[in-house]
Amino acid sequence: MQSLAGRRPMTPVRFDPGCRLARILPVLPAAVSLLLPSVGADCLACSCLPSPRTLVAVAESDAVFTGLVIERFTPAPGSPTDTPAKRAMRSSCDCAYRIVVDQVWKGVLPDTVVVETACDGAACGYAFGLEEMHLVYARTIEGITTTGLCTRSSALEDGVEDLVELALLPPDPTPSVVDSFIVDHLLHLFPSESGQDLRDTAWLLGSRPEYSDVSVPLLVAAFPRAGGEDRRALVRALRRLAVDAGIARGVLADALRDDDPWLRVEAISAILHSRLGDAEVLADARELLADDSPDVRAGALHALVESGRPICDLASDLVAATADTDANVRAEALRALCRCSPDVPGLVPIILAGLEDPSSEVRFVSAYAAGKFSSPDVADRLIPALTMAAWDEDVSVRAKSIGALGAFLPDDRALDALMEQVDPGLDSPSRTALGVLTDPDRLSGLASGSEPGGSNGPGNSDSTLWPAARRALRMAMDSEDGSLRAEAAKCAGSLADLDETVHPIVLAALADSDWRVRRSAVWAVANAEMFAPRAESLLQPLAADSMEPVRVAVQNALRRVAAGPPAPGPEDSSGRD
Repeated sequence: MQSLAGRRPMTPVRFDPGCRLARILPVLPAAVSLLLPSVGADCLACSCLPSPRTLVAVAESDAVFTGLVIERFTPAPGSPTDTPAKRAMRSSCDCAYRIVVDQVWKGVLPDTVVVETACDGAACGYAFGLEEMHLVYARTIEGITTTGLCTRSSALEDGVEDLVELALLPPDPTPSVVDSFIVDHLLHLFPSESGQDLRDTAWLLGSRPEYSDVSVPLLVAAFPRAGGEDRRALVRALRRLAVDAGIARGVLADALRDDDPWLRVEAISAILHSRLGDAEVLADARELLADDSPDVRAGALHALVESGRPICDLASDLVAATADTDANVRAEALRALCRCSPDVPGLVPIILAGLEDPSSEVRFVSAYAAGKFSSPDVADRLIPALTMAAWDEDVSVRAKSIGALGAFLPDDRALDALMEQVDPGLDSPSRTALGVLTDPDRLSGLASGSEPGGSNGPGNSDSTLWPAARRALRMAMDSEDGSLRAEAAKCAGSLADLDETVHPIVLAALADSDWRVRRSAVWAVANAEMFAPRAESLLQPLAADSMEPVRVAVQNALRRVAAGPPAPGPEDSSGRD
């Protein structure tokens, strides 16, 4: 099934909680970017929000300590302790520092620890100085201890104010002991706080449901005296605690009708995540779908989808929202309809209209909807529209339309449209089409010969899929585009255990002039059982390859071959979007 993930933001005011279509809502805590280190990020410009107060930063860290930096080195992806999960967390920009631990305020640490961070400050990397003392706030994810520019980590001489507050912590650095002390301490201070201190504490309390019996009354009591951003932080904390219908209901009802549009969005999100009944919360949501502010209408739709509530009870409201004057509302309404059944009245005309919408965001989600609701009954109407959308000026719309056409295979019209896209000049769409045509999950149920496996429309047979897949692979391998050949090598490797006629493609890719193609071929050999008896002899010549990524891939592949089970796909080997 297709995913809505992968869509780039249409405007700077958006976030991606699993779908790039979502308007940026205050439902995500503003502190999130400063509490997570820059793990697995590309080397892009870094922008940090203000650091949280010291004790909140401690509570959100896995380890807090001072230490002397004695060595800088590059993390070794081929080390014996390396795992696919760790490699997925790392970026090509990461550096590692060996630190001799001096004093620990939180965490159980050895005498010497290795901390990873992006090498470049533009990628949110923290600049450790060799032979210098540093105060480190670190997270541990998949066994990797990390820090970043957006934490409170600093040179020791710059952390004097932090050290004063750290002195309040108990002598036992066990995380559970430290966290319990911090929450108790902040609960005592909370009634008199405002501004950033209040928002930091509210964020922390919202992540600690075990204290909700105490924290919820405090959050509710703070609401009347708070204003603006502070109110949004309080309601956000109530949402994260999934409060029941008791003490918080009055505050949420007031927030739902506040003059601040973003507070109204926060309120409906909190209500949808509460333990109130479906009928009551959906009535509140319906009210906001008619709000004067398009931001509120879009926010309410997004909150509905994320809540997991039975939103199809509002199908008529969702259909009406697809005709909204605001593009963001139309996109969110279509996304919500994707949670419903295909028999929603007027669904196909809505999708067809969406594929021609002026907004690329609406066209993108409409293409997703077309693939999700694919069936022979709608093929005559949707395949021609998707064929046109596969040439959209927006590359993301094109890719999603190509994926949707795959849902209609083996219809000959969809197959022809996909083959047209396997063109070296098309770059990303060509790789997408190749992946669709060579999808092993679809082809594994068919004989690799010419026996028909079924039909999805008049005169259409599964027997055309294997020949089309082979033809697409040959076209891609004949391309001068290295990224397309790399994709073809990976796709051929995925099919190697199903069809021996693709083996020559993998073997040829091992000797390709482009290192990306060779790296994909290394992965293909390591993961296809058909190559297992001769995998070592095929891979050993590339152990001395001129390109380090290929050598590293060979090291990992030989280790995987020796271990037996197949590995995940090659990391960033083919430029797949």
